[in-house]
Amino acid sequence: MKVDRSYMRSLLESMVRIDTSNGKENDLVSFLSDEFEALGLSPIIQEVCPNRSNIYAIHEWSSTNTSPFYTFNFHLDTVPACQGWSTDPWEPFYDEKNDFILGLGAADQKAGIASSLAAFKALQESDIQLNGRLALAGVIDEEGYSQGARALLKTPIAQSDGILISEPFHGSSEDDCLPLAQTGKILIKVTAKGRSSHAFTPEKGINALDAMMIFYKKLLSSDFFDGDPVLGFGNRSLLDFGWDKPDAYSVSVPDNAYLTLTRLTVRSEDEDHFADLLASVVTEAESETEASFSFSFPPPRYNAFVLSEETELIQHLKEAYRQETGTDPFFGVRSTITDANVVAAEGNIPTLSIGPIGGNLHAPDEWVSLPSTYETARIYARFSLNVFSNSSDNVSISEK
Repeated sequence: MKVDRSYMRSLLESMVRIDTSNGKENDLVSFLSDEFEALGLSPIIQEVCPNRSNIYAIHEWSSTNTSPFYTFNFHLDTVPACQGWSTDPWEPFYDEKNDFILGLGAADQKAGIASSLAAFKALQESDIQLNGRLALAGVIDEEGYSQGARALLKTPIAQSDGILISEPFHGSSEDDCLPLAQTGKILIKVTAKGRSSHAFTPEKGINALDAMMIFYKKLLSSDFFDGDPVLGFGNRSLLDFGWDKPDAYSVSVPDNAYLTLTRLTVRSEDEDHFADLLASVVTEAESETEASFSFSFPPPRYNAFVLSEETELIQHLKEAYRQETGTDPFFGVRSTITDANVVAAEGNIPTLSIGPIGGNLHAPDEWVSLPSTYETARIYARFSLNVFSNSSDNVSISEK
């Protein structure tokens, strides 16, 4: 069986030329719909919100109720183009020295889409008897609020035995590990209400900015972090701090303030955990500052998850990786958020992210390694053979 390198490269370059900045995914959906049909698939377009749609297809070989059902998943959107590119972000540039393709979304995740489709193409072109169902699913909004992944859980894909997501984690080193566990994320917004006065007589007012700084200091000195035996202690970062200023210059004590904090969470940290913590800090800060405080948890919200290495999905992937590369993949923990947090933590579907090697994600001159793109396709194809065939050991996979 052979995976088609020229097909993958052509597919990757064509997709880079399509601007799929978050919110603009539908042109890629149209492109992939044609590609799915050319592969013998019947694409289903799932509108998630106005002018934004997922695309998926489920291919069934001879199967029974106990036959395996797996999904290759990828996100369609990219971040917007930033400044500093040395090439056109939407024109693929071939770096001959490194065998890279540069372009916006090349690694995150258009090379992974190419690997997924090439693996399926190789299976379709083979004469190997297979048993089970394999789905290909592209979702919107991974770079935003994961609306696409949550919508996908309302389709038959939710019945998958496992999902492989083609994020650019390849398992080639400890720094490039495949995530068996990922942190969750919560946003915390706190507002303070004070009382305005002339800034020359600040004692007559209640400075909301001063009060918010006291609140924040108390918050950081509180028992903010829960520990987790797998995920560790997570982290936090202040995203925004300020006040709603009048349009005109005013020498006045600020009567309002706000801050927004992001927290990568561990498994014990849910909204109730932070609500109890924040209520306690509010009580302390209000008694000291005379300001009043409130808090909320705006979207997006993600839960942490931990997957056992003994899970069937992981065992199949580990064996396929070893067969195609000669080594075991590196597994580990990642402080990150992907659609895996949705399908694993909310959908309770065993999920692993594995894709081609890339770099400069969300930065100028994003690149992806073509050899790793081809290797990913072989791993996906081998995984499929191991899952859907009883005679995969006798089948070699090469590139053409």
